[in-house]
Amino acid sequence: MSSLMWEVRYIEHNAQTFNETGAFIVKTAKFVSDLMLSFIKDQTLPDIIPLYNSMKKTAFSDTEDEDDEYEDEDPDAPATSTRNKKGRGGVRRGRPRSFDPWGGRCKDLLDLLFQCEDSEPFRQPVHLEQYPDYLDIVETPMDFGTVRSMLSAGEYTSPLELCQDVRLIFSNSKAYTPSKKSRIYSMSLRLSALFEEHASSILADYKAVHGQTDRKTQHGPDRQTRRGAERQARHSADRQTDRQTRRGAERQARHSADRQTDRQTRRGAERQARHSADRQTDRQTRHAMKRRRSDSPSSSTASRYLIG
Repeated sequence: MSSLMWEVRYIEHNAQTFNETGAFIVKTAKFVSDLMLSFIKDQTLPDIIPLYNSMKKTAFSDTEDEDDEYEDEDPDAPATSTRNKKGRGGVRRGRPRSFDPWGGRCKDLLDLLFQCEDSEPFRQPVHLEQYPDYLDIVETPMDFGTVRSMLSAGEYTSPLELCQDVRLIFSNSKAYTPSKKSRIYSMSLRLSALFEEHASSILADYKAVHGQTDRKTQHGPDRQTRRGAERQARHSADRQTDRQTRRGAERQARHSADRQTDRQTRRGAERQARHSADRQTDRQTRHAMKRRRSDSPSSSTASRYLIG
Protein backbone atom coordinates (compact mmCIF):
# COMPACT_ATOMS: atom_id res chain seq x y z
CA MET A 1 0.00 0.00 0.00
CA SER A 2 2.88 2.37 0.74
CA SER A 3 4.28 1.89 -2.75
CA LEU A 4 0.85 2.51 -4.27
CA MET A 5 0.46 5.76 -2.32
CA TRP A 6 3.93 6.78 -3.46
CA GLU A 7 2.99 6.34 -7.10
CA VAL A 8 -0.27 8.24 -6.62
CA ARG A 9 1.57 11.20 -5.11
CA TYR A 10 3.74 11.35 -8.20
CA ILE A 11 0.73 12.27 -10.33
CA GLU A 12 0.58 15.65 -8.60
CA HIS A 13 4.36 15.90 -8.26
CA ASN A 14 5.03 15.49 -11.97
CA ALA A 15 2.27 17.91 -12.90
CA GLN A 16 3.76 20.56 -10.62
CA THR A 17 7.27 19.94 -11.93
CA PHE A 18 6.56 20.20 -15.65
CA ASN A 19 3.70 22.72 -15.73
CA GLU A 20 3.10 26.27 -14.63
CA THR A 21 1.80 27.14 -11.21
CA GLY A 22 -1.97 27.40 -11.16
CA ALA A 23 -2.43 25.61 -14.47
CA PHE A 24 -5.63 23.62 -14.82
CA ILE A 25 -3.68 20.39 -15.30
CA VAL A 26 -1.88 20.98 -11.98
CA LYS A 27 -5.16 21.47 -10.13
CA THR A 28 -6.65 18.44 -11.83
CA ALA A 29 -3.64 16.32 -10.89
CA LYS A 30 -3.92 17.46 -7.28
CA PHE A 31 -7.60 16.59 -7.25
CA VAL A 32 -6.94 13.12 -8.69
CA SER A 33 -4.14 12.48 -6.19
CA ASP A 34 -6.22 13.61 -3.21
CA LEU A 35 -9.18 11.55 -4.41
CA MET A 36 -7.19 8.36 -4.86
CA LEU A 37 -5.31 8.77 -1.56
CA SER A 38 -8.56 9.30 0.32
CA PHE A 39 -10.07 6.22 -1.29
CA ILE A 40 -6.98 4.11 -0.58
CA LYS A 41 -6.78 5.16 3.08
CA ASP A 42 -10.50 4.58 3.79
CA GLN A 43 -10.92 0.89 3.05
CA THR A 44 -14.53 0.96 4.21
CA LEU A 45 -15.66 2.81 1.06
CA PRO A 46 -17.23 0.39 -1.42
CA ASP A 47 -17.49 2.92 -4.27
CA ILE A 48 -15.34 5.91 -5.24
CA ILE A 49 -18.11 7.80 -7.11
CA PRO A 50 -19.77 9.44 -4.05
CA LEU A 51 -16.36 10.52 -2.80
CA TYR A 52 -15.53 11.86 -6.27
CA ASN A 53 -18.71 13.94 -6.43
CA SER A 54 -18.23 15.47 -2.98
CA MET A 55 -14.56 16.30 -3.49
CA LYS A 56 -15.12 17.67 -6.99
CA LYS A 57 -17.46 20.40 -5.75
CA THR A 58 -14.87 21.64 -3.30
CA ALA A 59 -11.84 21.27 -5.55
CA PHE A 60 -13.13 23.05 -8.64
CA SER A 61 -15.37 25.72 -7.12
CA ASP A 62 -12.27 27.76 -6.23
CA THR A 63 -10.95 27.33 -9.77
CA GLU A 64 -14.06 28.89 -11.30
CA ASP A 65 -13.83 31.86 -8.94
CA GLU A 66 -10.21 32.45 -9.91
CA ASP A 67 -11.14 32.28 -13.60
CA ASP A 68 -13.72 35.02 -13.09
CA GLU A 69 -11.17 37.20 -11.32
CA TYR A 70 -8.67 36.88 -14.16
CA GLU A 71 -11.33 37.64 -16.76
CA ASP A 72 -12.59 40.75 -14.98
CA GLU A 73 -9.22 42.13 -13.96
CA ASP A 74 -8.63 44.32 -17.05
CA PRO A 75 -11.44 44.13 -19.61
CA ASP A 76 -9.84 46.71 -21.92
CA ALA A 77 -6.48 44.97 -22.13
CA PRO A 78 -5.77 42.97 -25.30
CA ALA A 79 -5.55 39.22 -25.13
CA THR A 80 -1.87 38.24 -25.04
CA SER A 81 0.22 35.27 -24.07
CA THR A 82 0.15 36.46 -20.47
CA ARG A 83 -3.63 36.49 -20.28
CA ASN A 84 -5.84 33.73 -21.64
CA LYS A 85 -9.54 33.75 -22.18
CA LYS A 86 -11.87 32.09 -19.74
CA GLY A 87 -12.77 29.35 -22.14
CA ARG A 88 -9.15 28.17 -22.21
CA GLY A 89 -8.71 28.05 -18.47
CA GLY A 90 -8.50 31.69 -17.40
CA VAL A 91 -4.99 31.24 -16.01
CA ARG A 92 -2.12 33.66 -16.33
CA ARG A 93 0.97 32.34 -17.95
CA GLY A 94 4.11 33.28 -16.11
CA ARG A 95 7.35 31.82 -14.83
CA PRO A 96 7.08 28.35 -13.32
CA ARG A 97 7.35 28.30 -9.57
CA SER A 98 10.74 27.77 -8.01
CA PHE A 99 10.81 24.04 -7.38
CA ASP A 100 13.70 21.75 -6.59
CA PRO A 101 12.76 18.39 -8.13
CA TRP A 102 15.19 16.16 -6.25
CA GLY A 103 14.53 17.86 -2.92
CA GLY A 104 10.79 17.41 -3.22
CA ARG A 105 11.13 13.83 -4.37
CA CYS A 106 13.48 13.03 -1.49
CA LYS A 107 10.99 14.55 0.94
CA ASP A 108 8.23 12.38 -0.53
CA LEU A 109 10.46 9.34 -0.22
CA LEU A 110 11.21 10.10 3.44
CA ASP A 111 7.49 10.55 4.09
CA LEU A 112 6.90 7.16 2.52
CA LEU A 113 9.55 5.55 4.72
CA PHE A 114 8.07 7.17 7.83
CA GLN A 115 4.69 5.60 7.01
CA CYS A 116 6.18 2.11 7.01
CA GLU A 117 6.01 0.21 10.28
CA ASP A 118 9.52 -1.09 9.67
CA SER A 119 10.91 2.44 10.06
CA GLU A 120 9.78 2.81 13.68
CA PRO A 121 13.15 1.86 15.27
CA PHE A 122 15.00 4.23 12.93
CA ARG A 123 12.88 7.39 13.18
CA GLN A 124 14.69 8.88 16.18
CA PRO A 125 18.25 8.71 17.53
CA VAL A 126 19.15 5.61 19.53
CA HIS A 127 18.65 6.01 23.30
CA LEU A 128 22.15 5.65 24.67
CA GLU A 129 20.83 5.01 28.18
CA GLN A 130 19.05 1.91 26.94
CA TYR A 131 21.95 0.84 24.72
CA PRO A 132 25.11 2.07 26.52
CA ASP A 133 27.44 0.10 24.23
CA TYR A 134 25.97 1.54 21.01
CA LEU A 135 28.73 4.10 20.45
CA ASP A 136 31.35 1.42 21.00
CA ILE A 137 30.06 -0.37 17.89
CA VAL A 138 28.56 2.38 15.73
CA GLU A 139 30.95 5.16 14.79
CA THR A 140 28.47 7.62 13.23
CA PRO A 141 24.84 7.36 14.42
CA MET A 142 22.10 8.42 12.00
CA ASP A 143 18.30 8.27 11.90
CA PHE A 144 15.45 9.30 9.60
CA GLY A 145 14.43 12.20 11.82
CA THR A 146 17.89 13.71 11.51
CA VAL A 147 17.91 13.18 7.74
CA ARG A 148 14.52 14.85 7.39
CA SER A 149 15.64 17.83 9.50
CA MET A 150 18.82 18.23 7.49
CA LEU A 151 16.86 18.11 4.23
CA SER A 152 14.44 20.77 5.47
CA ALA A 153 17.36 22.95 6.60
CA GLY A 154 18.98 22.70 3.16
CA GLU A 155 22.11 20.94 4.41
CA TYR A 156 22.13 18.51 1.49
CA THR A 157 23.50 19.80 -1.80
CA SER A 158 22.48 16.69 -3.73
CA PRO A 159 20.46 13.50 -3.30
CA LEU A 160 23.77 11.64 -3.21
CA GLU A 161 24.50 13.06 0.24
CA LEU A 162 21.03 12.21 1.50
CA CYS A 163 21.25 8.66 0.17
CA GLN A 164 24.62 8.28 1.86
CA ASP A 165 23.11 9.15 5.25
CA VAL A 166 20.07 6.91 4.72
CA ARG A 167 22.31 3.99 3.82
CA LEU A 168 24.32 4.75 6.94
CA ILE A 169 21.16 4.08 8.98
CA PHE A 170 20.90 0.58 7.55
CA SER A 171 24.61 -0.20 7.86
CA ASN A 172 24.56 0.94 11.51
CA SER A 173 21.59 -1.32 12.17
CA LYS A 174 23.34 -4.33 10.67
CA ALA A 175 26.53 -3.55 12.56
CA TYR A 176 24.81 -3.33 15.94
CA THR A 177 22.41 -6.22 15.27
CA PRO A 178 24.30 -8.58 12.95
CA SER A 179 22.07 -11.59 13.57
CA LYS A 180 20.12 -12.28 10.38
CA LYS A 181 17.44 -14.02 12.43
CA SER A 182 16.65 -10.91 14.46
CA ARG A 183 13.52 -8.88 13.80
CA ILE A 184 15.41 -5.59 13.53
CA TYR A 185 17.69 -7.06 10.86
CA SER A 186 14.71 -8.11 8.73
CA MET A 187 13.09 -4.70 9.17
CA SER A 188 16.23 -2.92 7.99
CA LEU A 189 16.48 -5.21 4.94
CA ARG A 190 12.90 -4.58 3.84
CA LEU A 191 13.20 -0.85 4.41
CA SER A 192 16.51 -0.69 2.56
CA ALA A 193 15.01 -2.48 -0.45
CA LEU A 194 12.07 -0.06 -0.51
CA PHE A 195 14.40 2.92 -0.30
CA GLU A 196 16.72 1.73 -3.06
CA GLU A 197 13.76 0.98 -5.32
CA HIS A 198 12.59 4.60 -5.25
CA ALA A 199 15.95 6.32 -4.77
CA SER A 200 17.36 4.81 -7.96
CA SER A 201 15.07 6.92 -10.17
CA ILE A 202 15.83 10.07 -8.16
CA LEU A 203 19.57 9.54 -8.53
CA ALA A 204 19.27 8.69 -12.22
CA ASP A 205 17.28 11.85 -12.97
CA TYR A 206 19.64 13.98 -10.91
CA LYS A 207 22.71 12.64 -12.71
CA ALA A 208 21.02 13.18 -16.06
CA VAL A 209 20.32 16.84 -15.27
CA HIS A 210 23.51 17.63 -13.34
CA GLY A 211 26.12 16.16 -15.66
CA GLN A 212 29.88 16.63 -15.52
CA THR A 213 29.61 19.63 -17.89
CA ASP A 214 27.40 21.54 -15.50
CA ARG A 215 29.51 24.29 -13.98
CA LYS A 216 27.44 24.32 -10.84
CA THR A 217 28.40 20.74 -10.06
CA GLN A 218 32.11 20.93 -10.88
CA HIS A 219 32.90 21.55 -7.24
CA GLY A 220 30.28 19.10 -6.04
CA PRO A 221 32.69 16.39 -4.84
CA ASP A 222 34.69 18.95 -2.87
CA ARG A 223 31.54 20.27 -1.24
CA GLN A 224 30.34 16.77 -0.49
CA THR A 225 33.70 15.85 1.00
CA ARG A 226 33.79 19.01 3.09
CA ARG A 227 30.22 18.65 4.29
CA GLY A 228 30.77 14.98 4.97
CA ALA A 229 33.80 15.91 7.05
CA GLU A 230 31.76 18.53 8.89
CA ARG A 231 29.02 16.02 9.64
CA GLN A 232 31.63 13.51 10.75
CA ALA A 233 33.18 16.13 13.03
CA ARG A 234 29.79 16.96 14.54
CA HIS A 235 29.01 13.30 15.08
CA SER A 236 32.44 12.73 16.62
CA ALA A 237 31.95 15.68 18.96
CA ASP A 238 28.51 14.42 19.94
CA ARG A 239 29.87 10.93 20.43
CA GLN A 240 32.72 12.27 22.57
CA THR A 241 30.26 14.26 24.65
CA ASP A 242 28.08 11.19 25.09
CA ARG A 243 31.08 9.13 26.16
CA GLN A 244 32.14 11.79 28.64
CA THR A 245 28.63 12.02 30.00
CA ARG A 246 28.37 8.26 30.31
CA ARG A 247 31.79 7.96 31.92
CA GLY A 248 30.97 10.80 34.27
CA ALA A 249 27.78 9.01 35.26
CA GLU A 250 29.73 5.78 35.74
CA ARG A 251 32.30 7.56 37.92
CA GLN A 252 29.51 9.15 39.90
CA ALA A 253 27.87 5.76 40.34
CA ARG A 254 31.16 4.18 41.43
CA HIS A 255 31.82 7.07 43.80
CA SER A 256 28.36 6.71 45.28
CA ALA A 257 28.85 2.95 45.61
CA ASP A 258 32.25 3.49 47.25
CA ARG A 259 30.78 5.99 49.68
CA GLN A 260 27.96 3.60 50.45
CA THR A 261 30.49 0.83 51.00
CA ASP A 262 32.58 3.10 53.22
CA ARG A 263 29.52 4.00 55.26
CA GLN A 264 28.60 0.35 55.64
CA THR A 265 32.18 -0.57 56.55
CA ARG A 266 32.44 2.28 59.06
CA ARG A 267 29.08 1.46 60.59
CA GLY A 268 30.04 -2.19 60.76
CA ALA A 269 33.30 -1.28 62.47
CA GLU A 270 31.43 0.97 64.90
CA ARG A 271 28.97 -1.81 65.70
CA GLN A 272 31.87 -4.23 66.15
CA ALA A 273 33.63 -1.77 68.45
CA ARG A 274 30.47 -1.21 70.48
CA HIS A 275 29.90 -4.94 70.68
CA SER A 276 33.46 -5.53 71.83
CA ALA A 277 33.16 -2.72 74.37
CA ASP A 278 29.88 -4.15 75.65
CA ARG A 279 31.40 -7.60 76.00
CA GLN A 280 34.42 -6.15 77.78
CA THR A 281 32.13 -4.25 80.10
CA ASP A 282 30.13 -7.42 80.77
CA ARG A 283 33.30 -9.33 81.63
CA GLN A 284 34.47 -6.61 83.96
CA THR A 285 31.10 -6.47 85.62
CA ARG A 286 31.01 -10.24 86.15
CA HIS A 287 34.55 -10.28 87.55
CA ALA A 288 33.73 -7.41 89.90
CA MET A 289 30.63 -9.20 91.15
CA LYS A 290 32.62 -12.38 91.75
CA ARG A 291 35.23 -10.45 93.72
CA ARG A 292 32.58 -8.77 95.82
CA ARG A 293 30.94 -12.07 96.60
CA SER A 294 34.26 -13.65 97.51
CA ASP A 295 35.26 -10.69 99.68
CA SER A 296 31.94 -10.33 101.54
CA PRO A 297 31.84 -11.36 105.35
CA SER A 298 28.94 -13.69 104.91
CA SER A 299 30.88 -15.65 102.39
CA SER A 300 33.88 -15.92 104.77
CA THR A 301 31.73 -17.04 107.76
CA ALA A 302 29.94 -19.60 105.67
CA SER A 303 33.24 -20.93 104.50
CA ARG A 304 34.59 -21.27 108.09
CA TYR A 305 31.38 -22.90 109.25
CA LEU A 306 31.57 -25.48 106.54
CA ILE A 307 35.20 -26.19 107.30
CA GLY A 308 34.56 -26.49 111.07
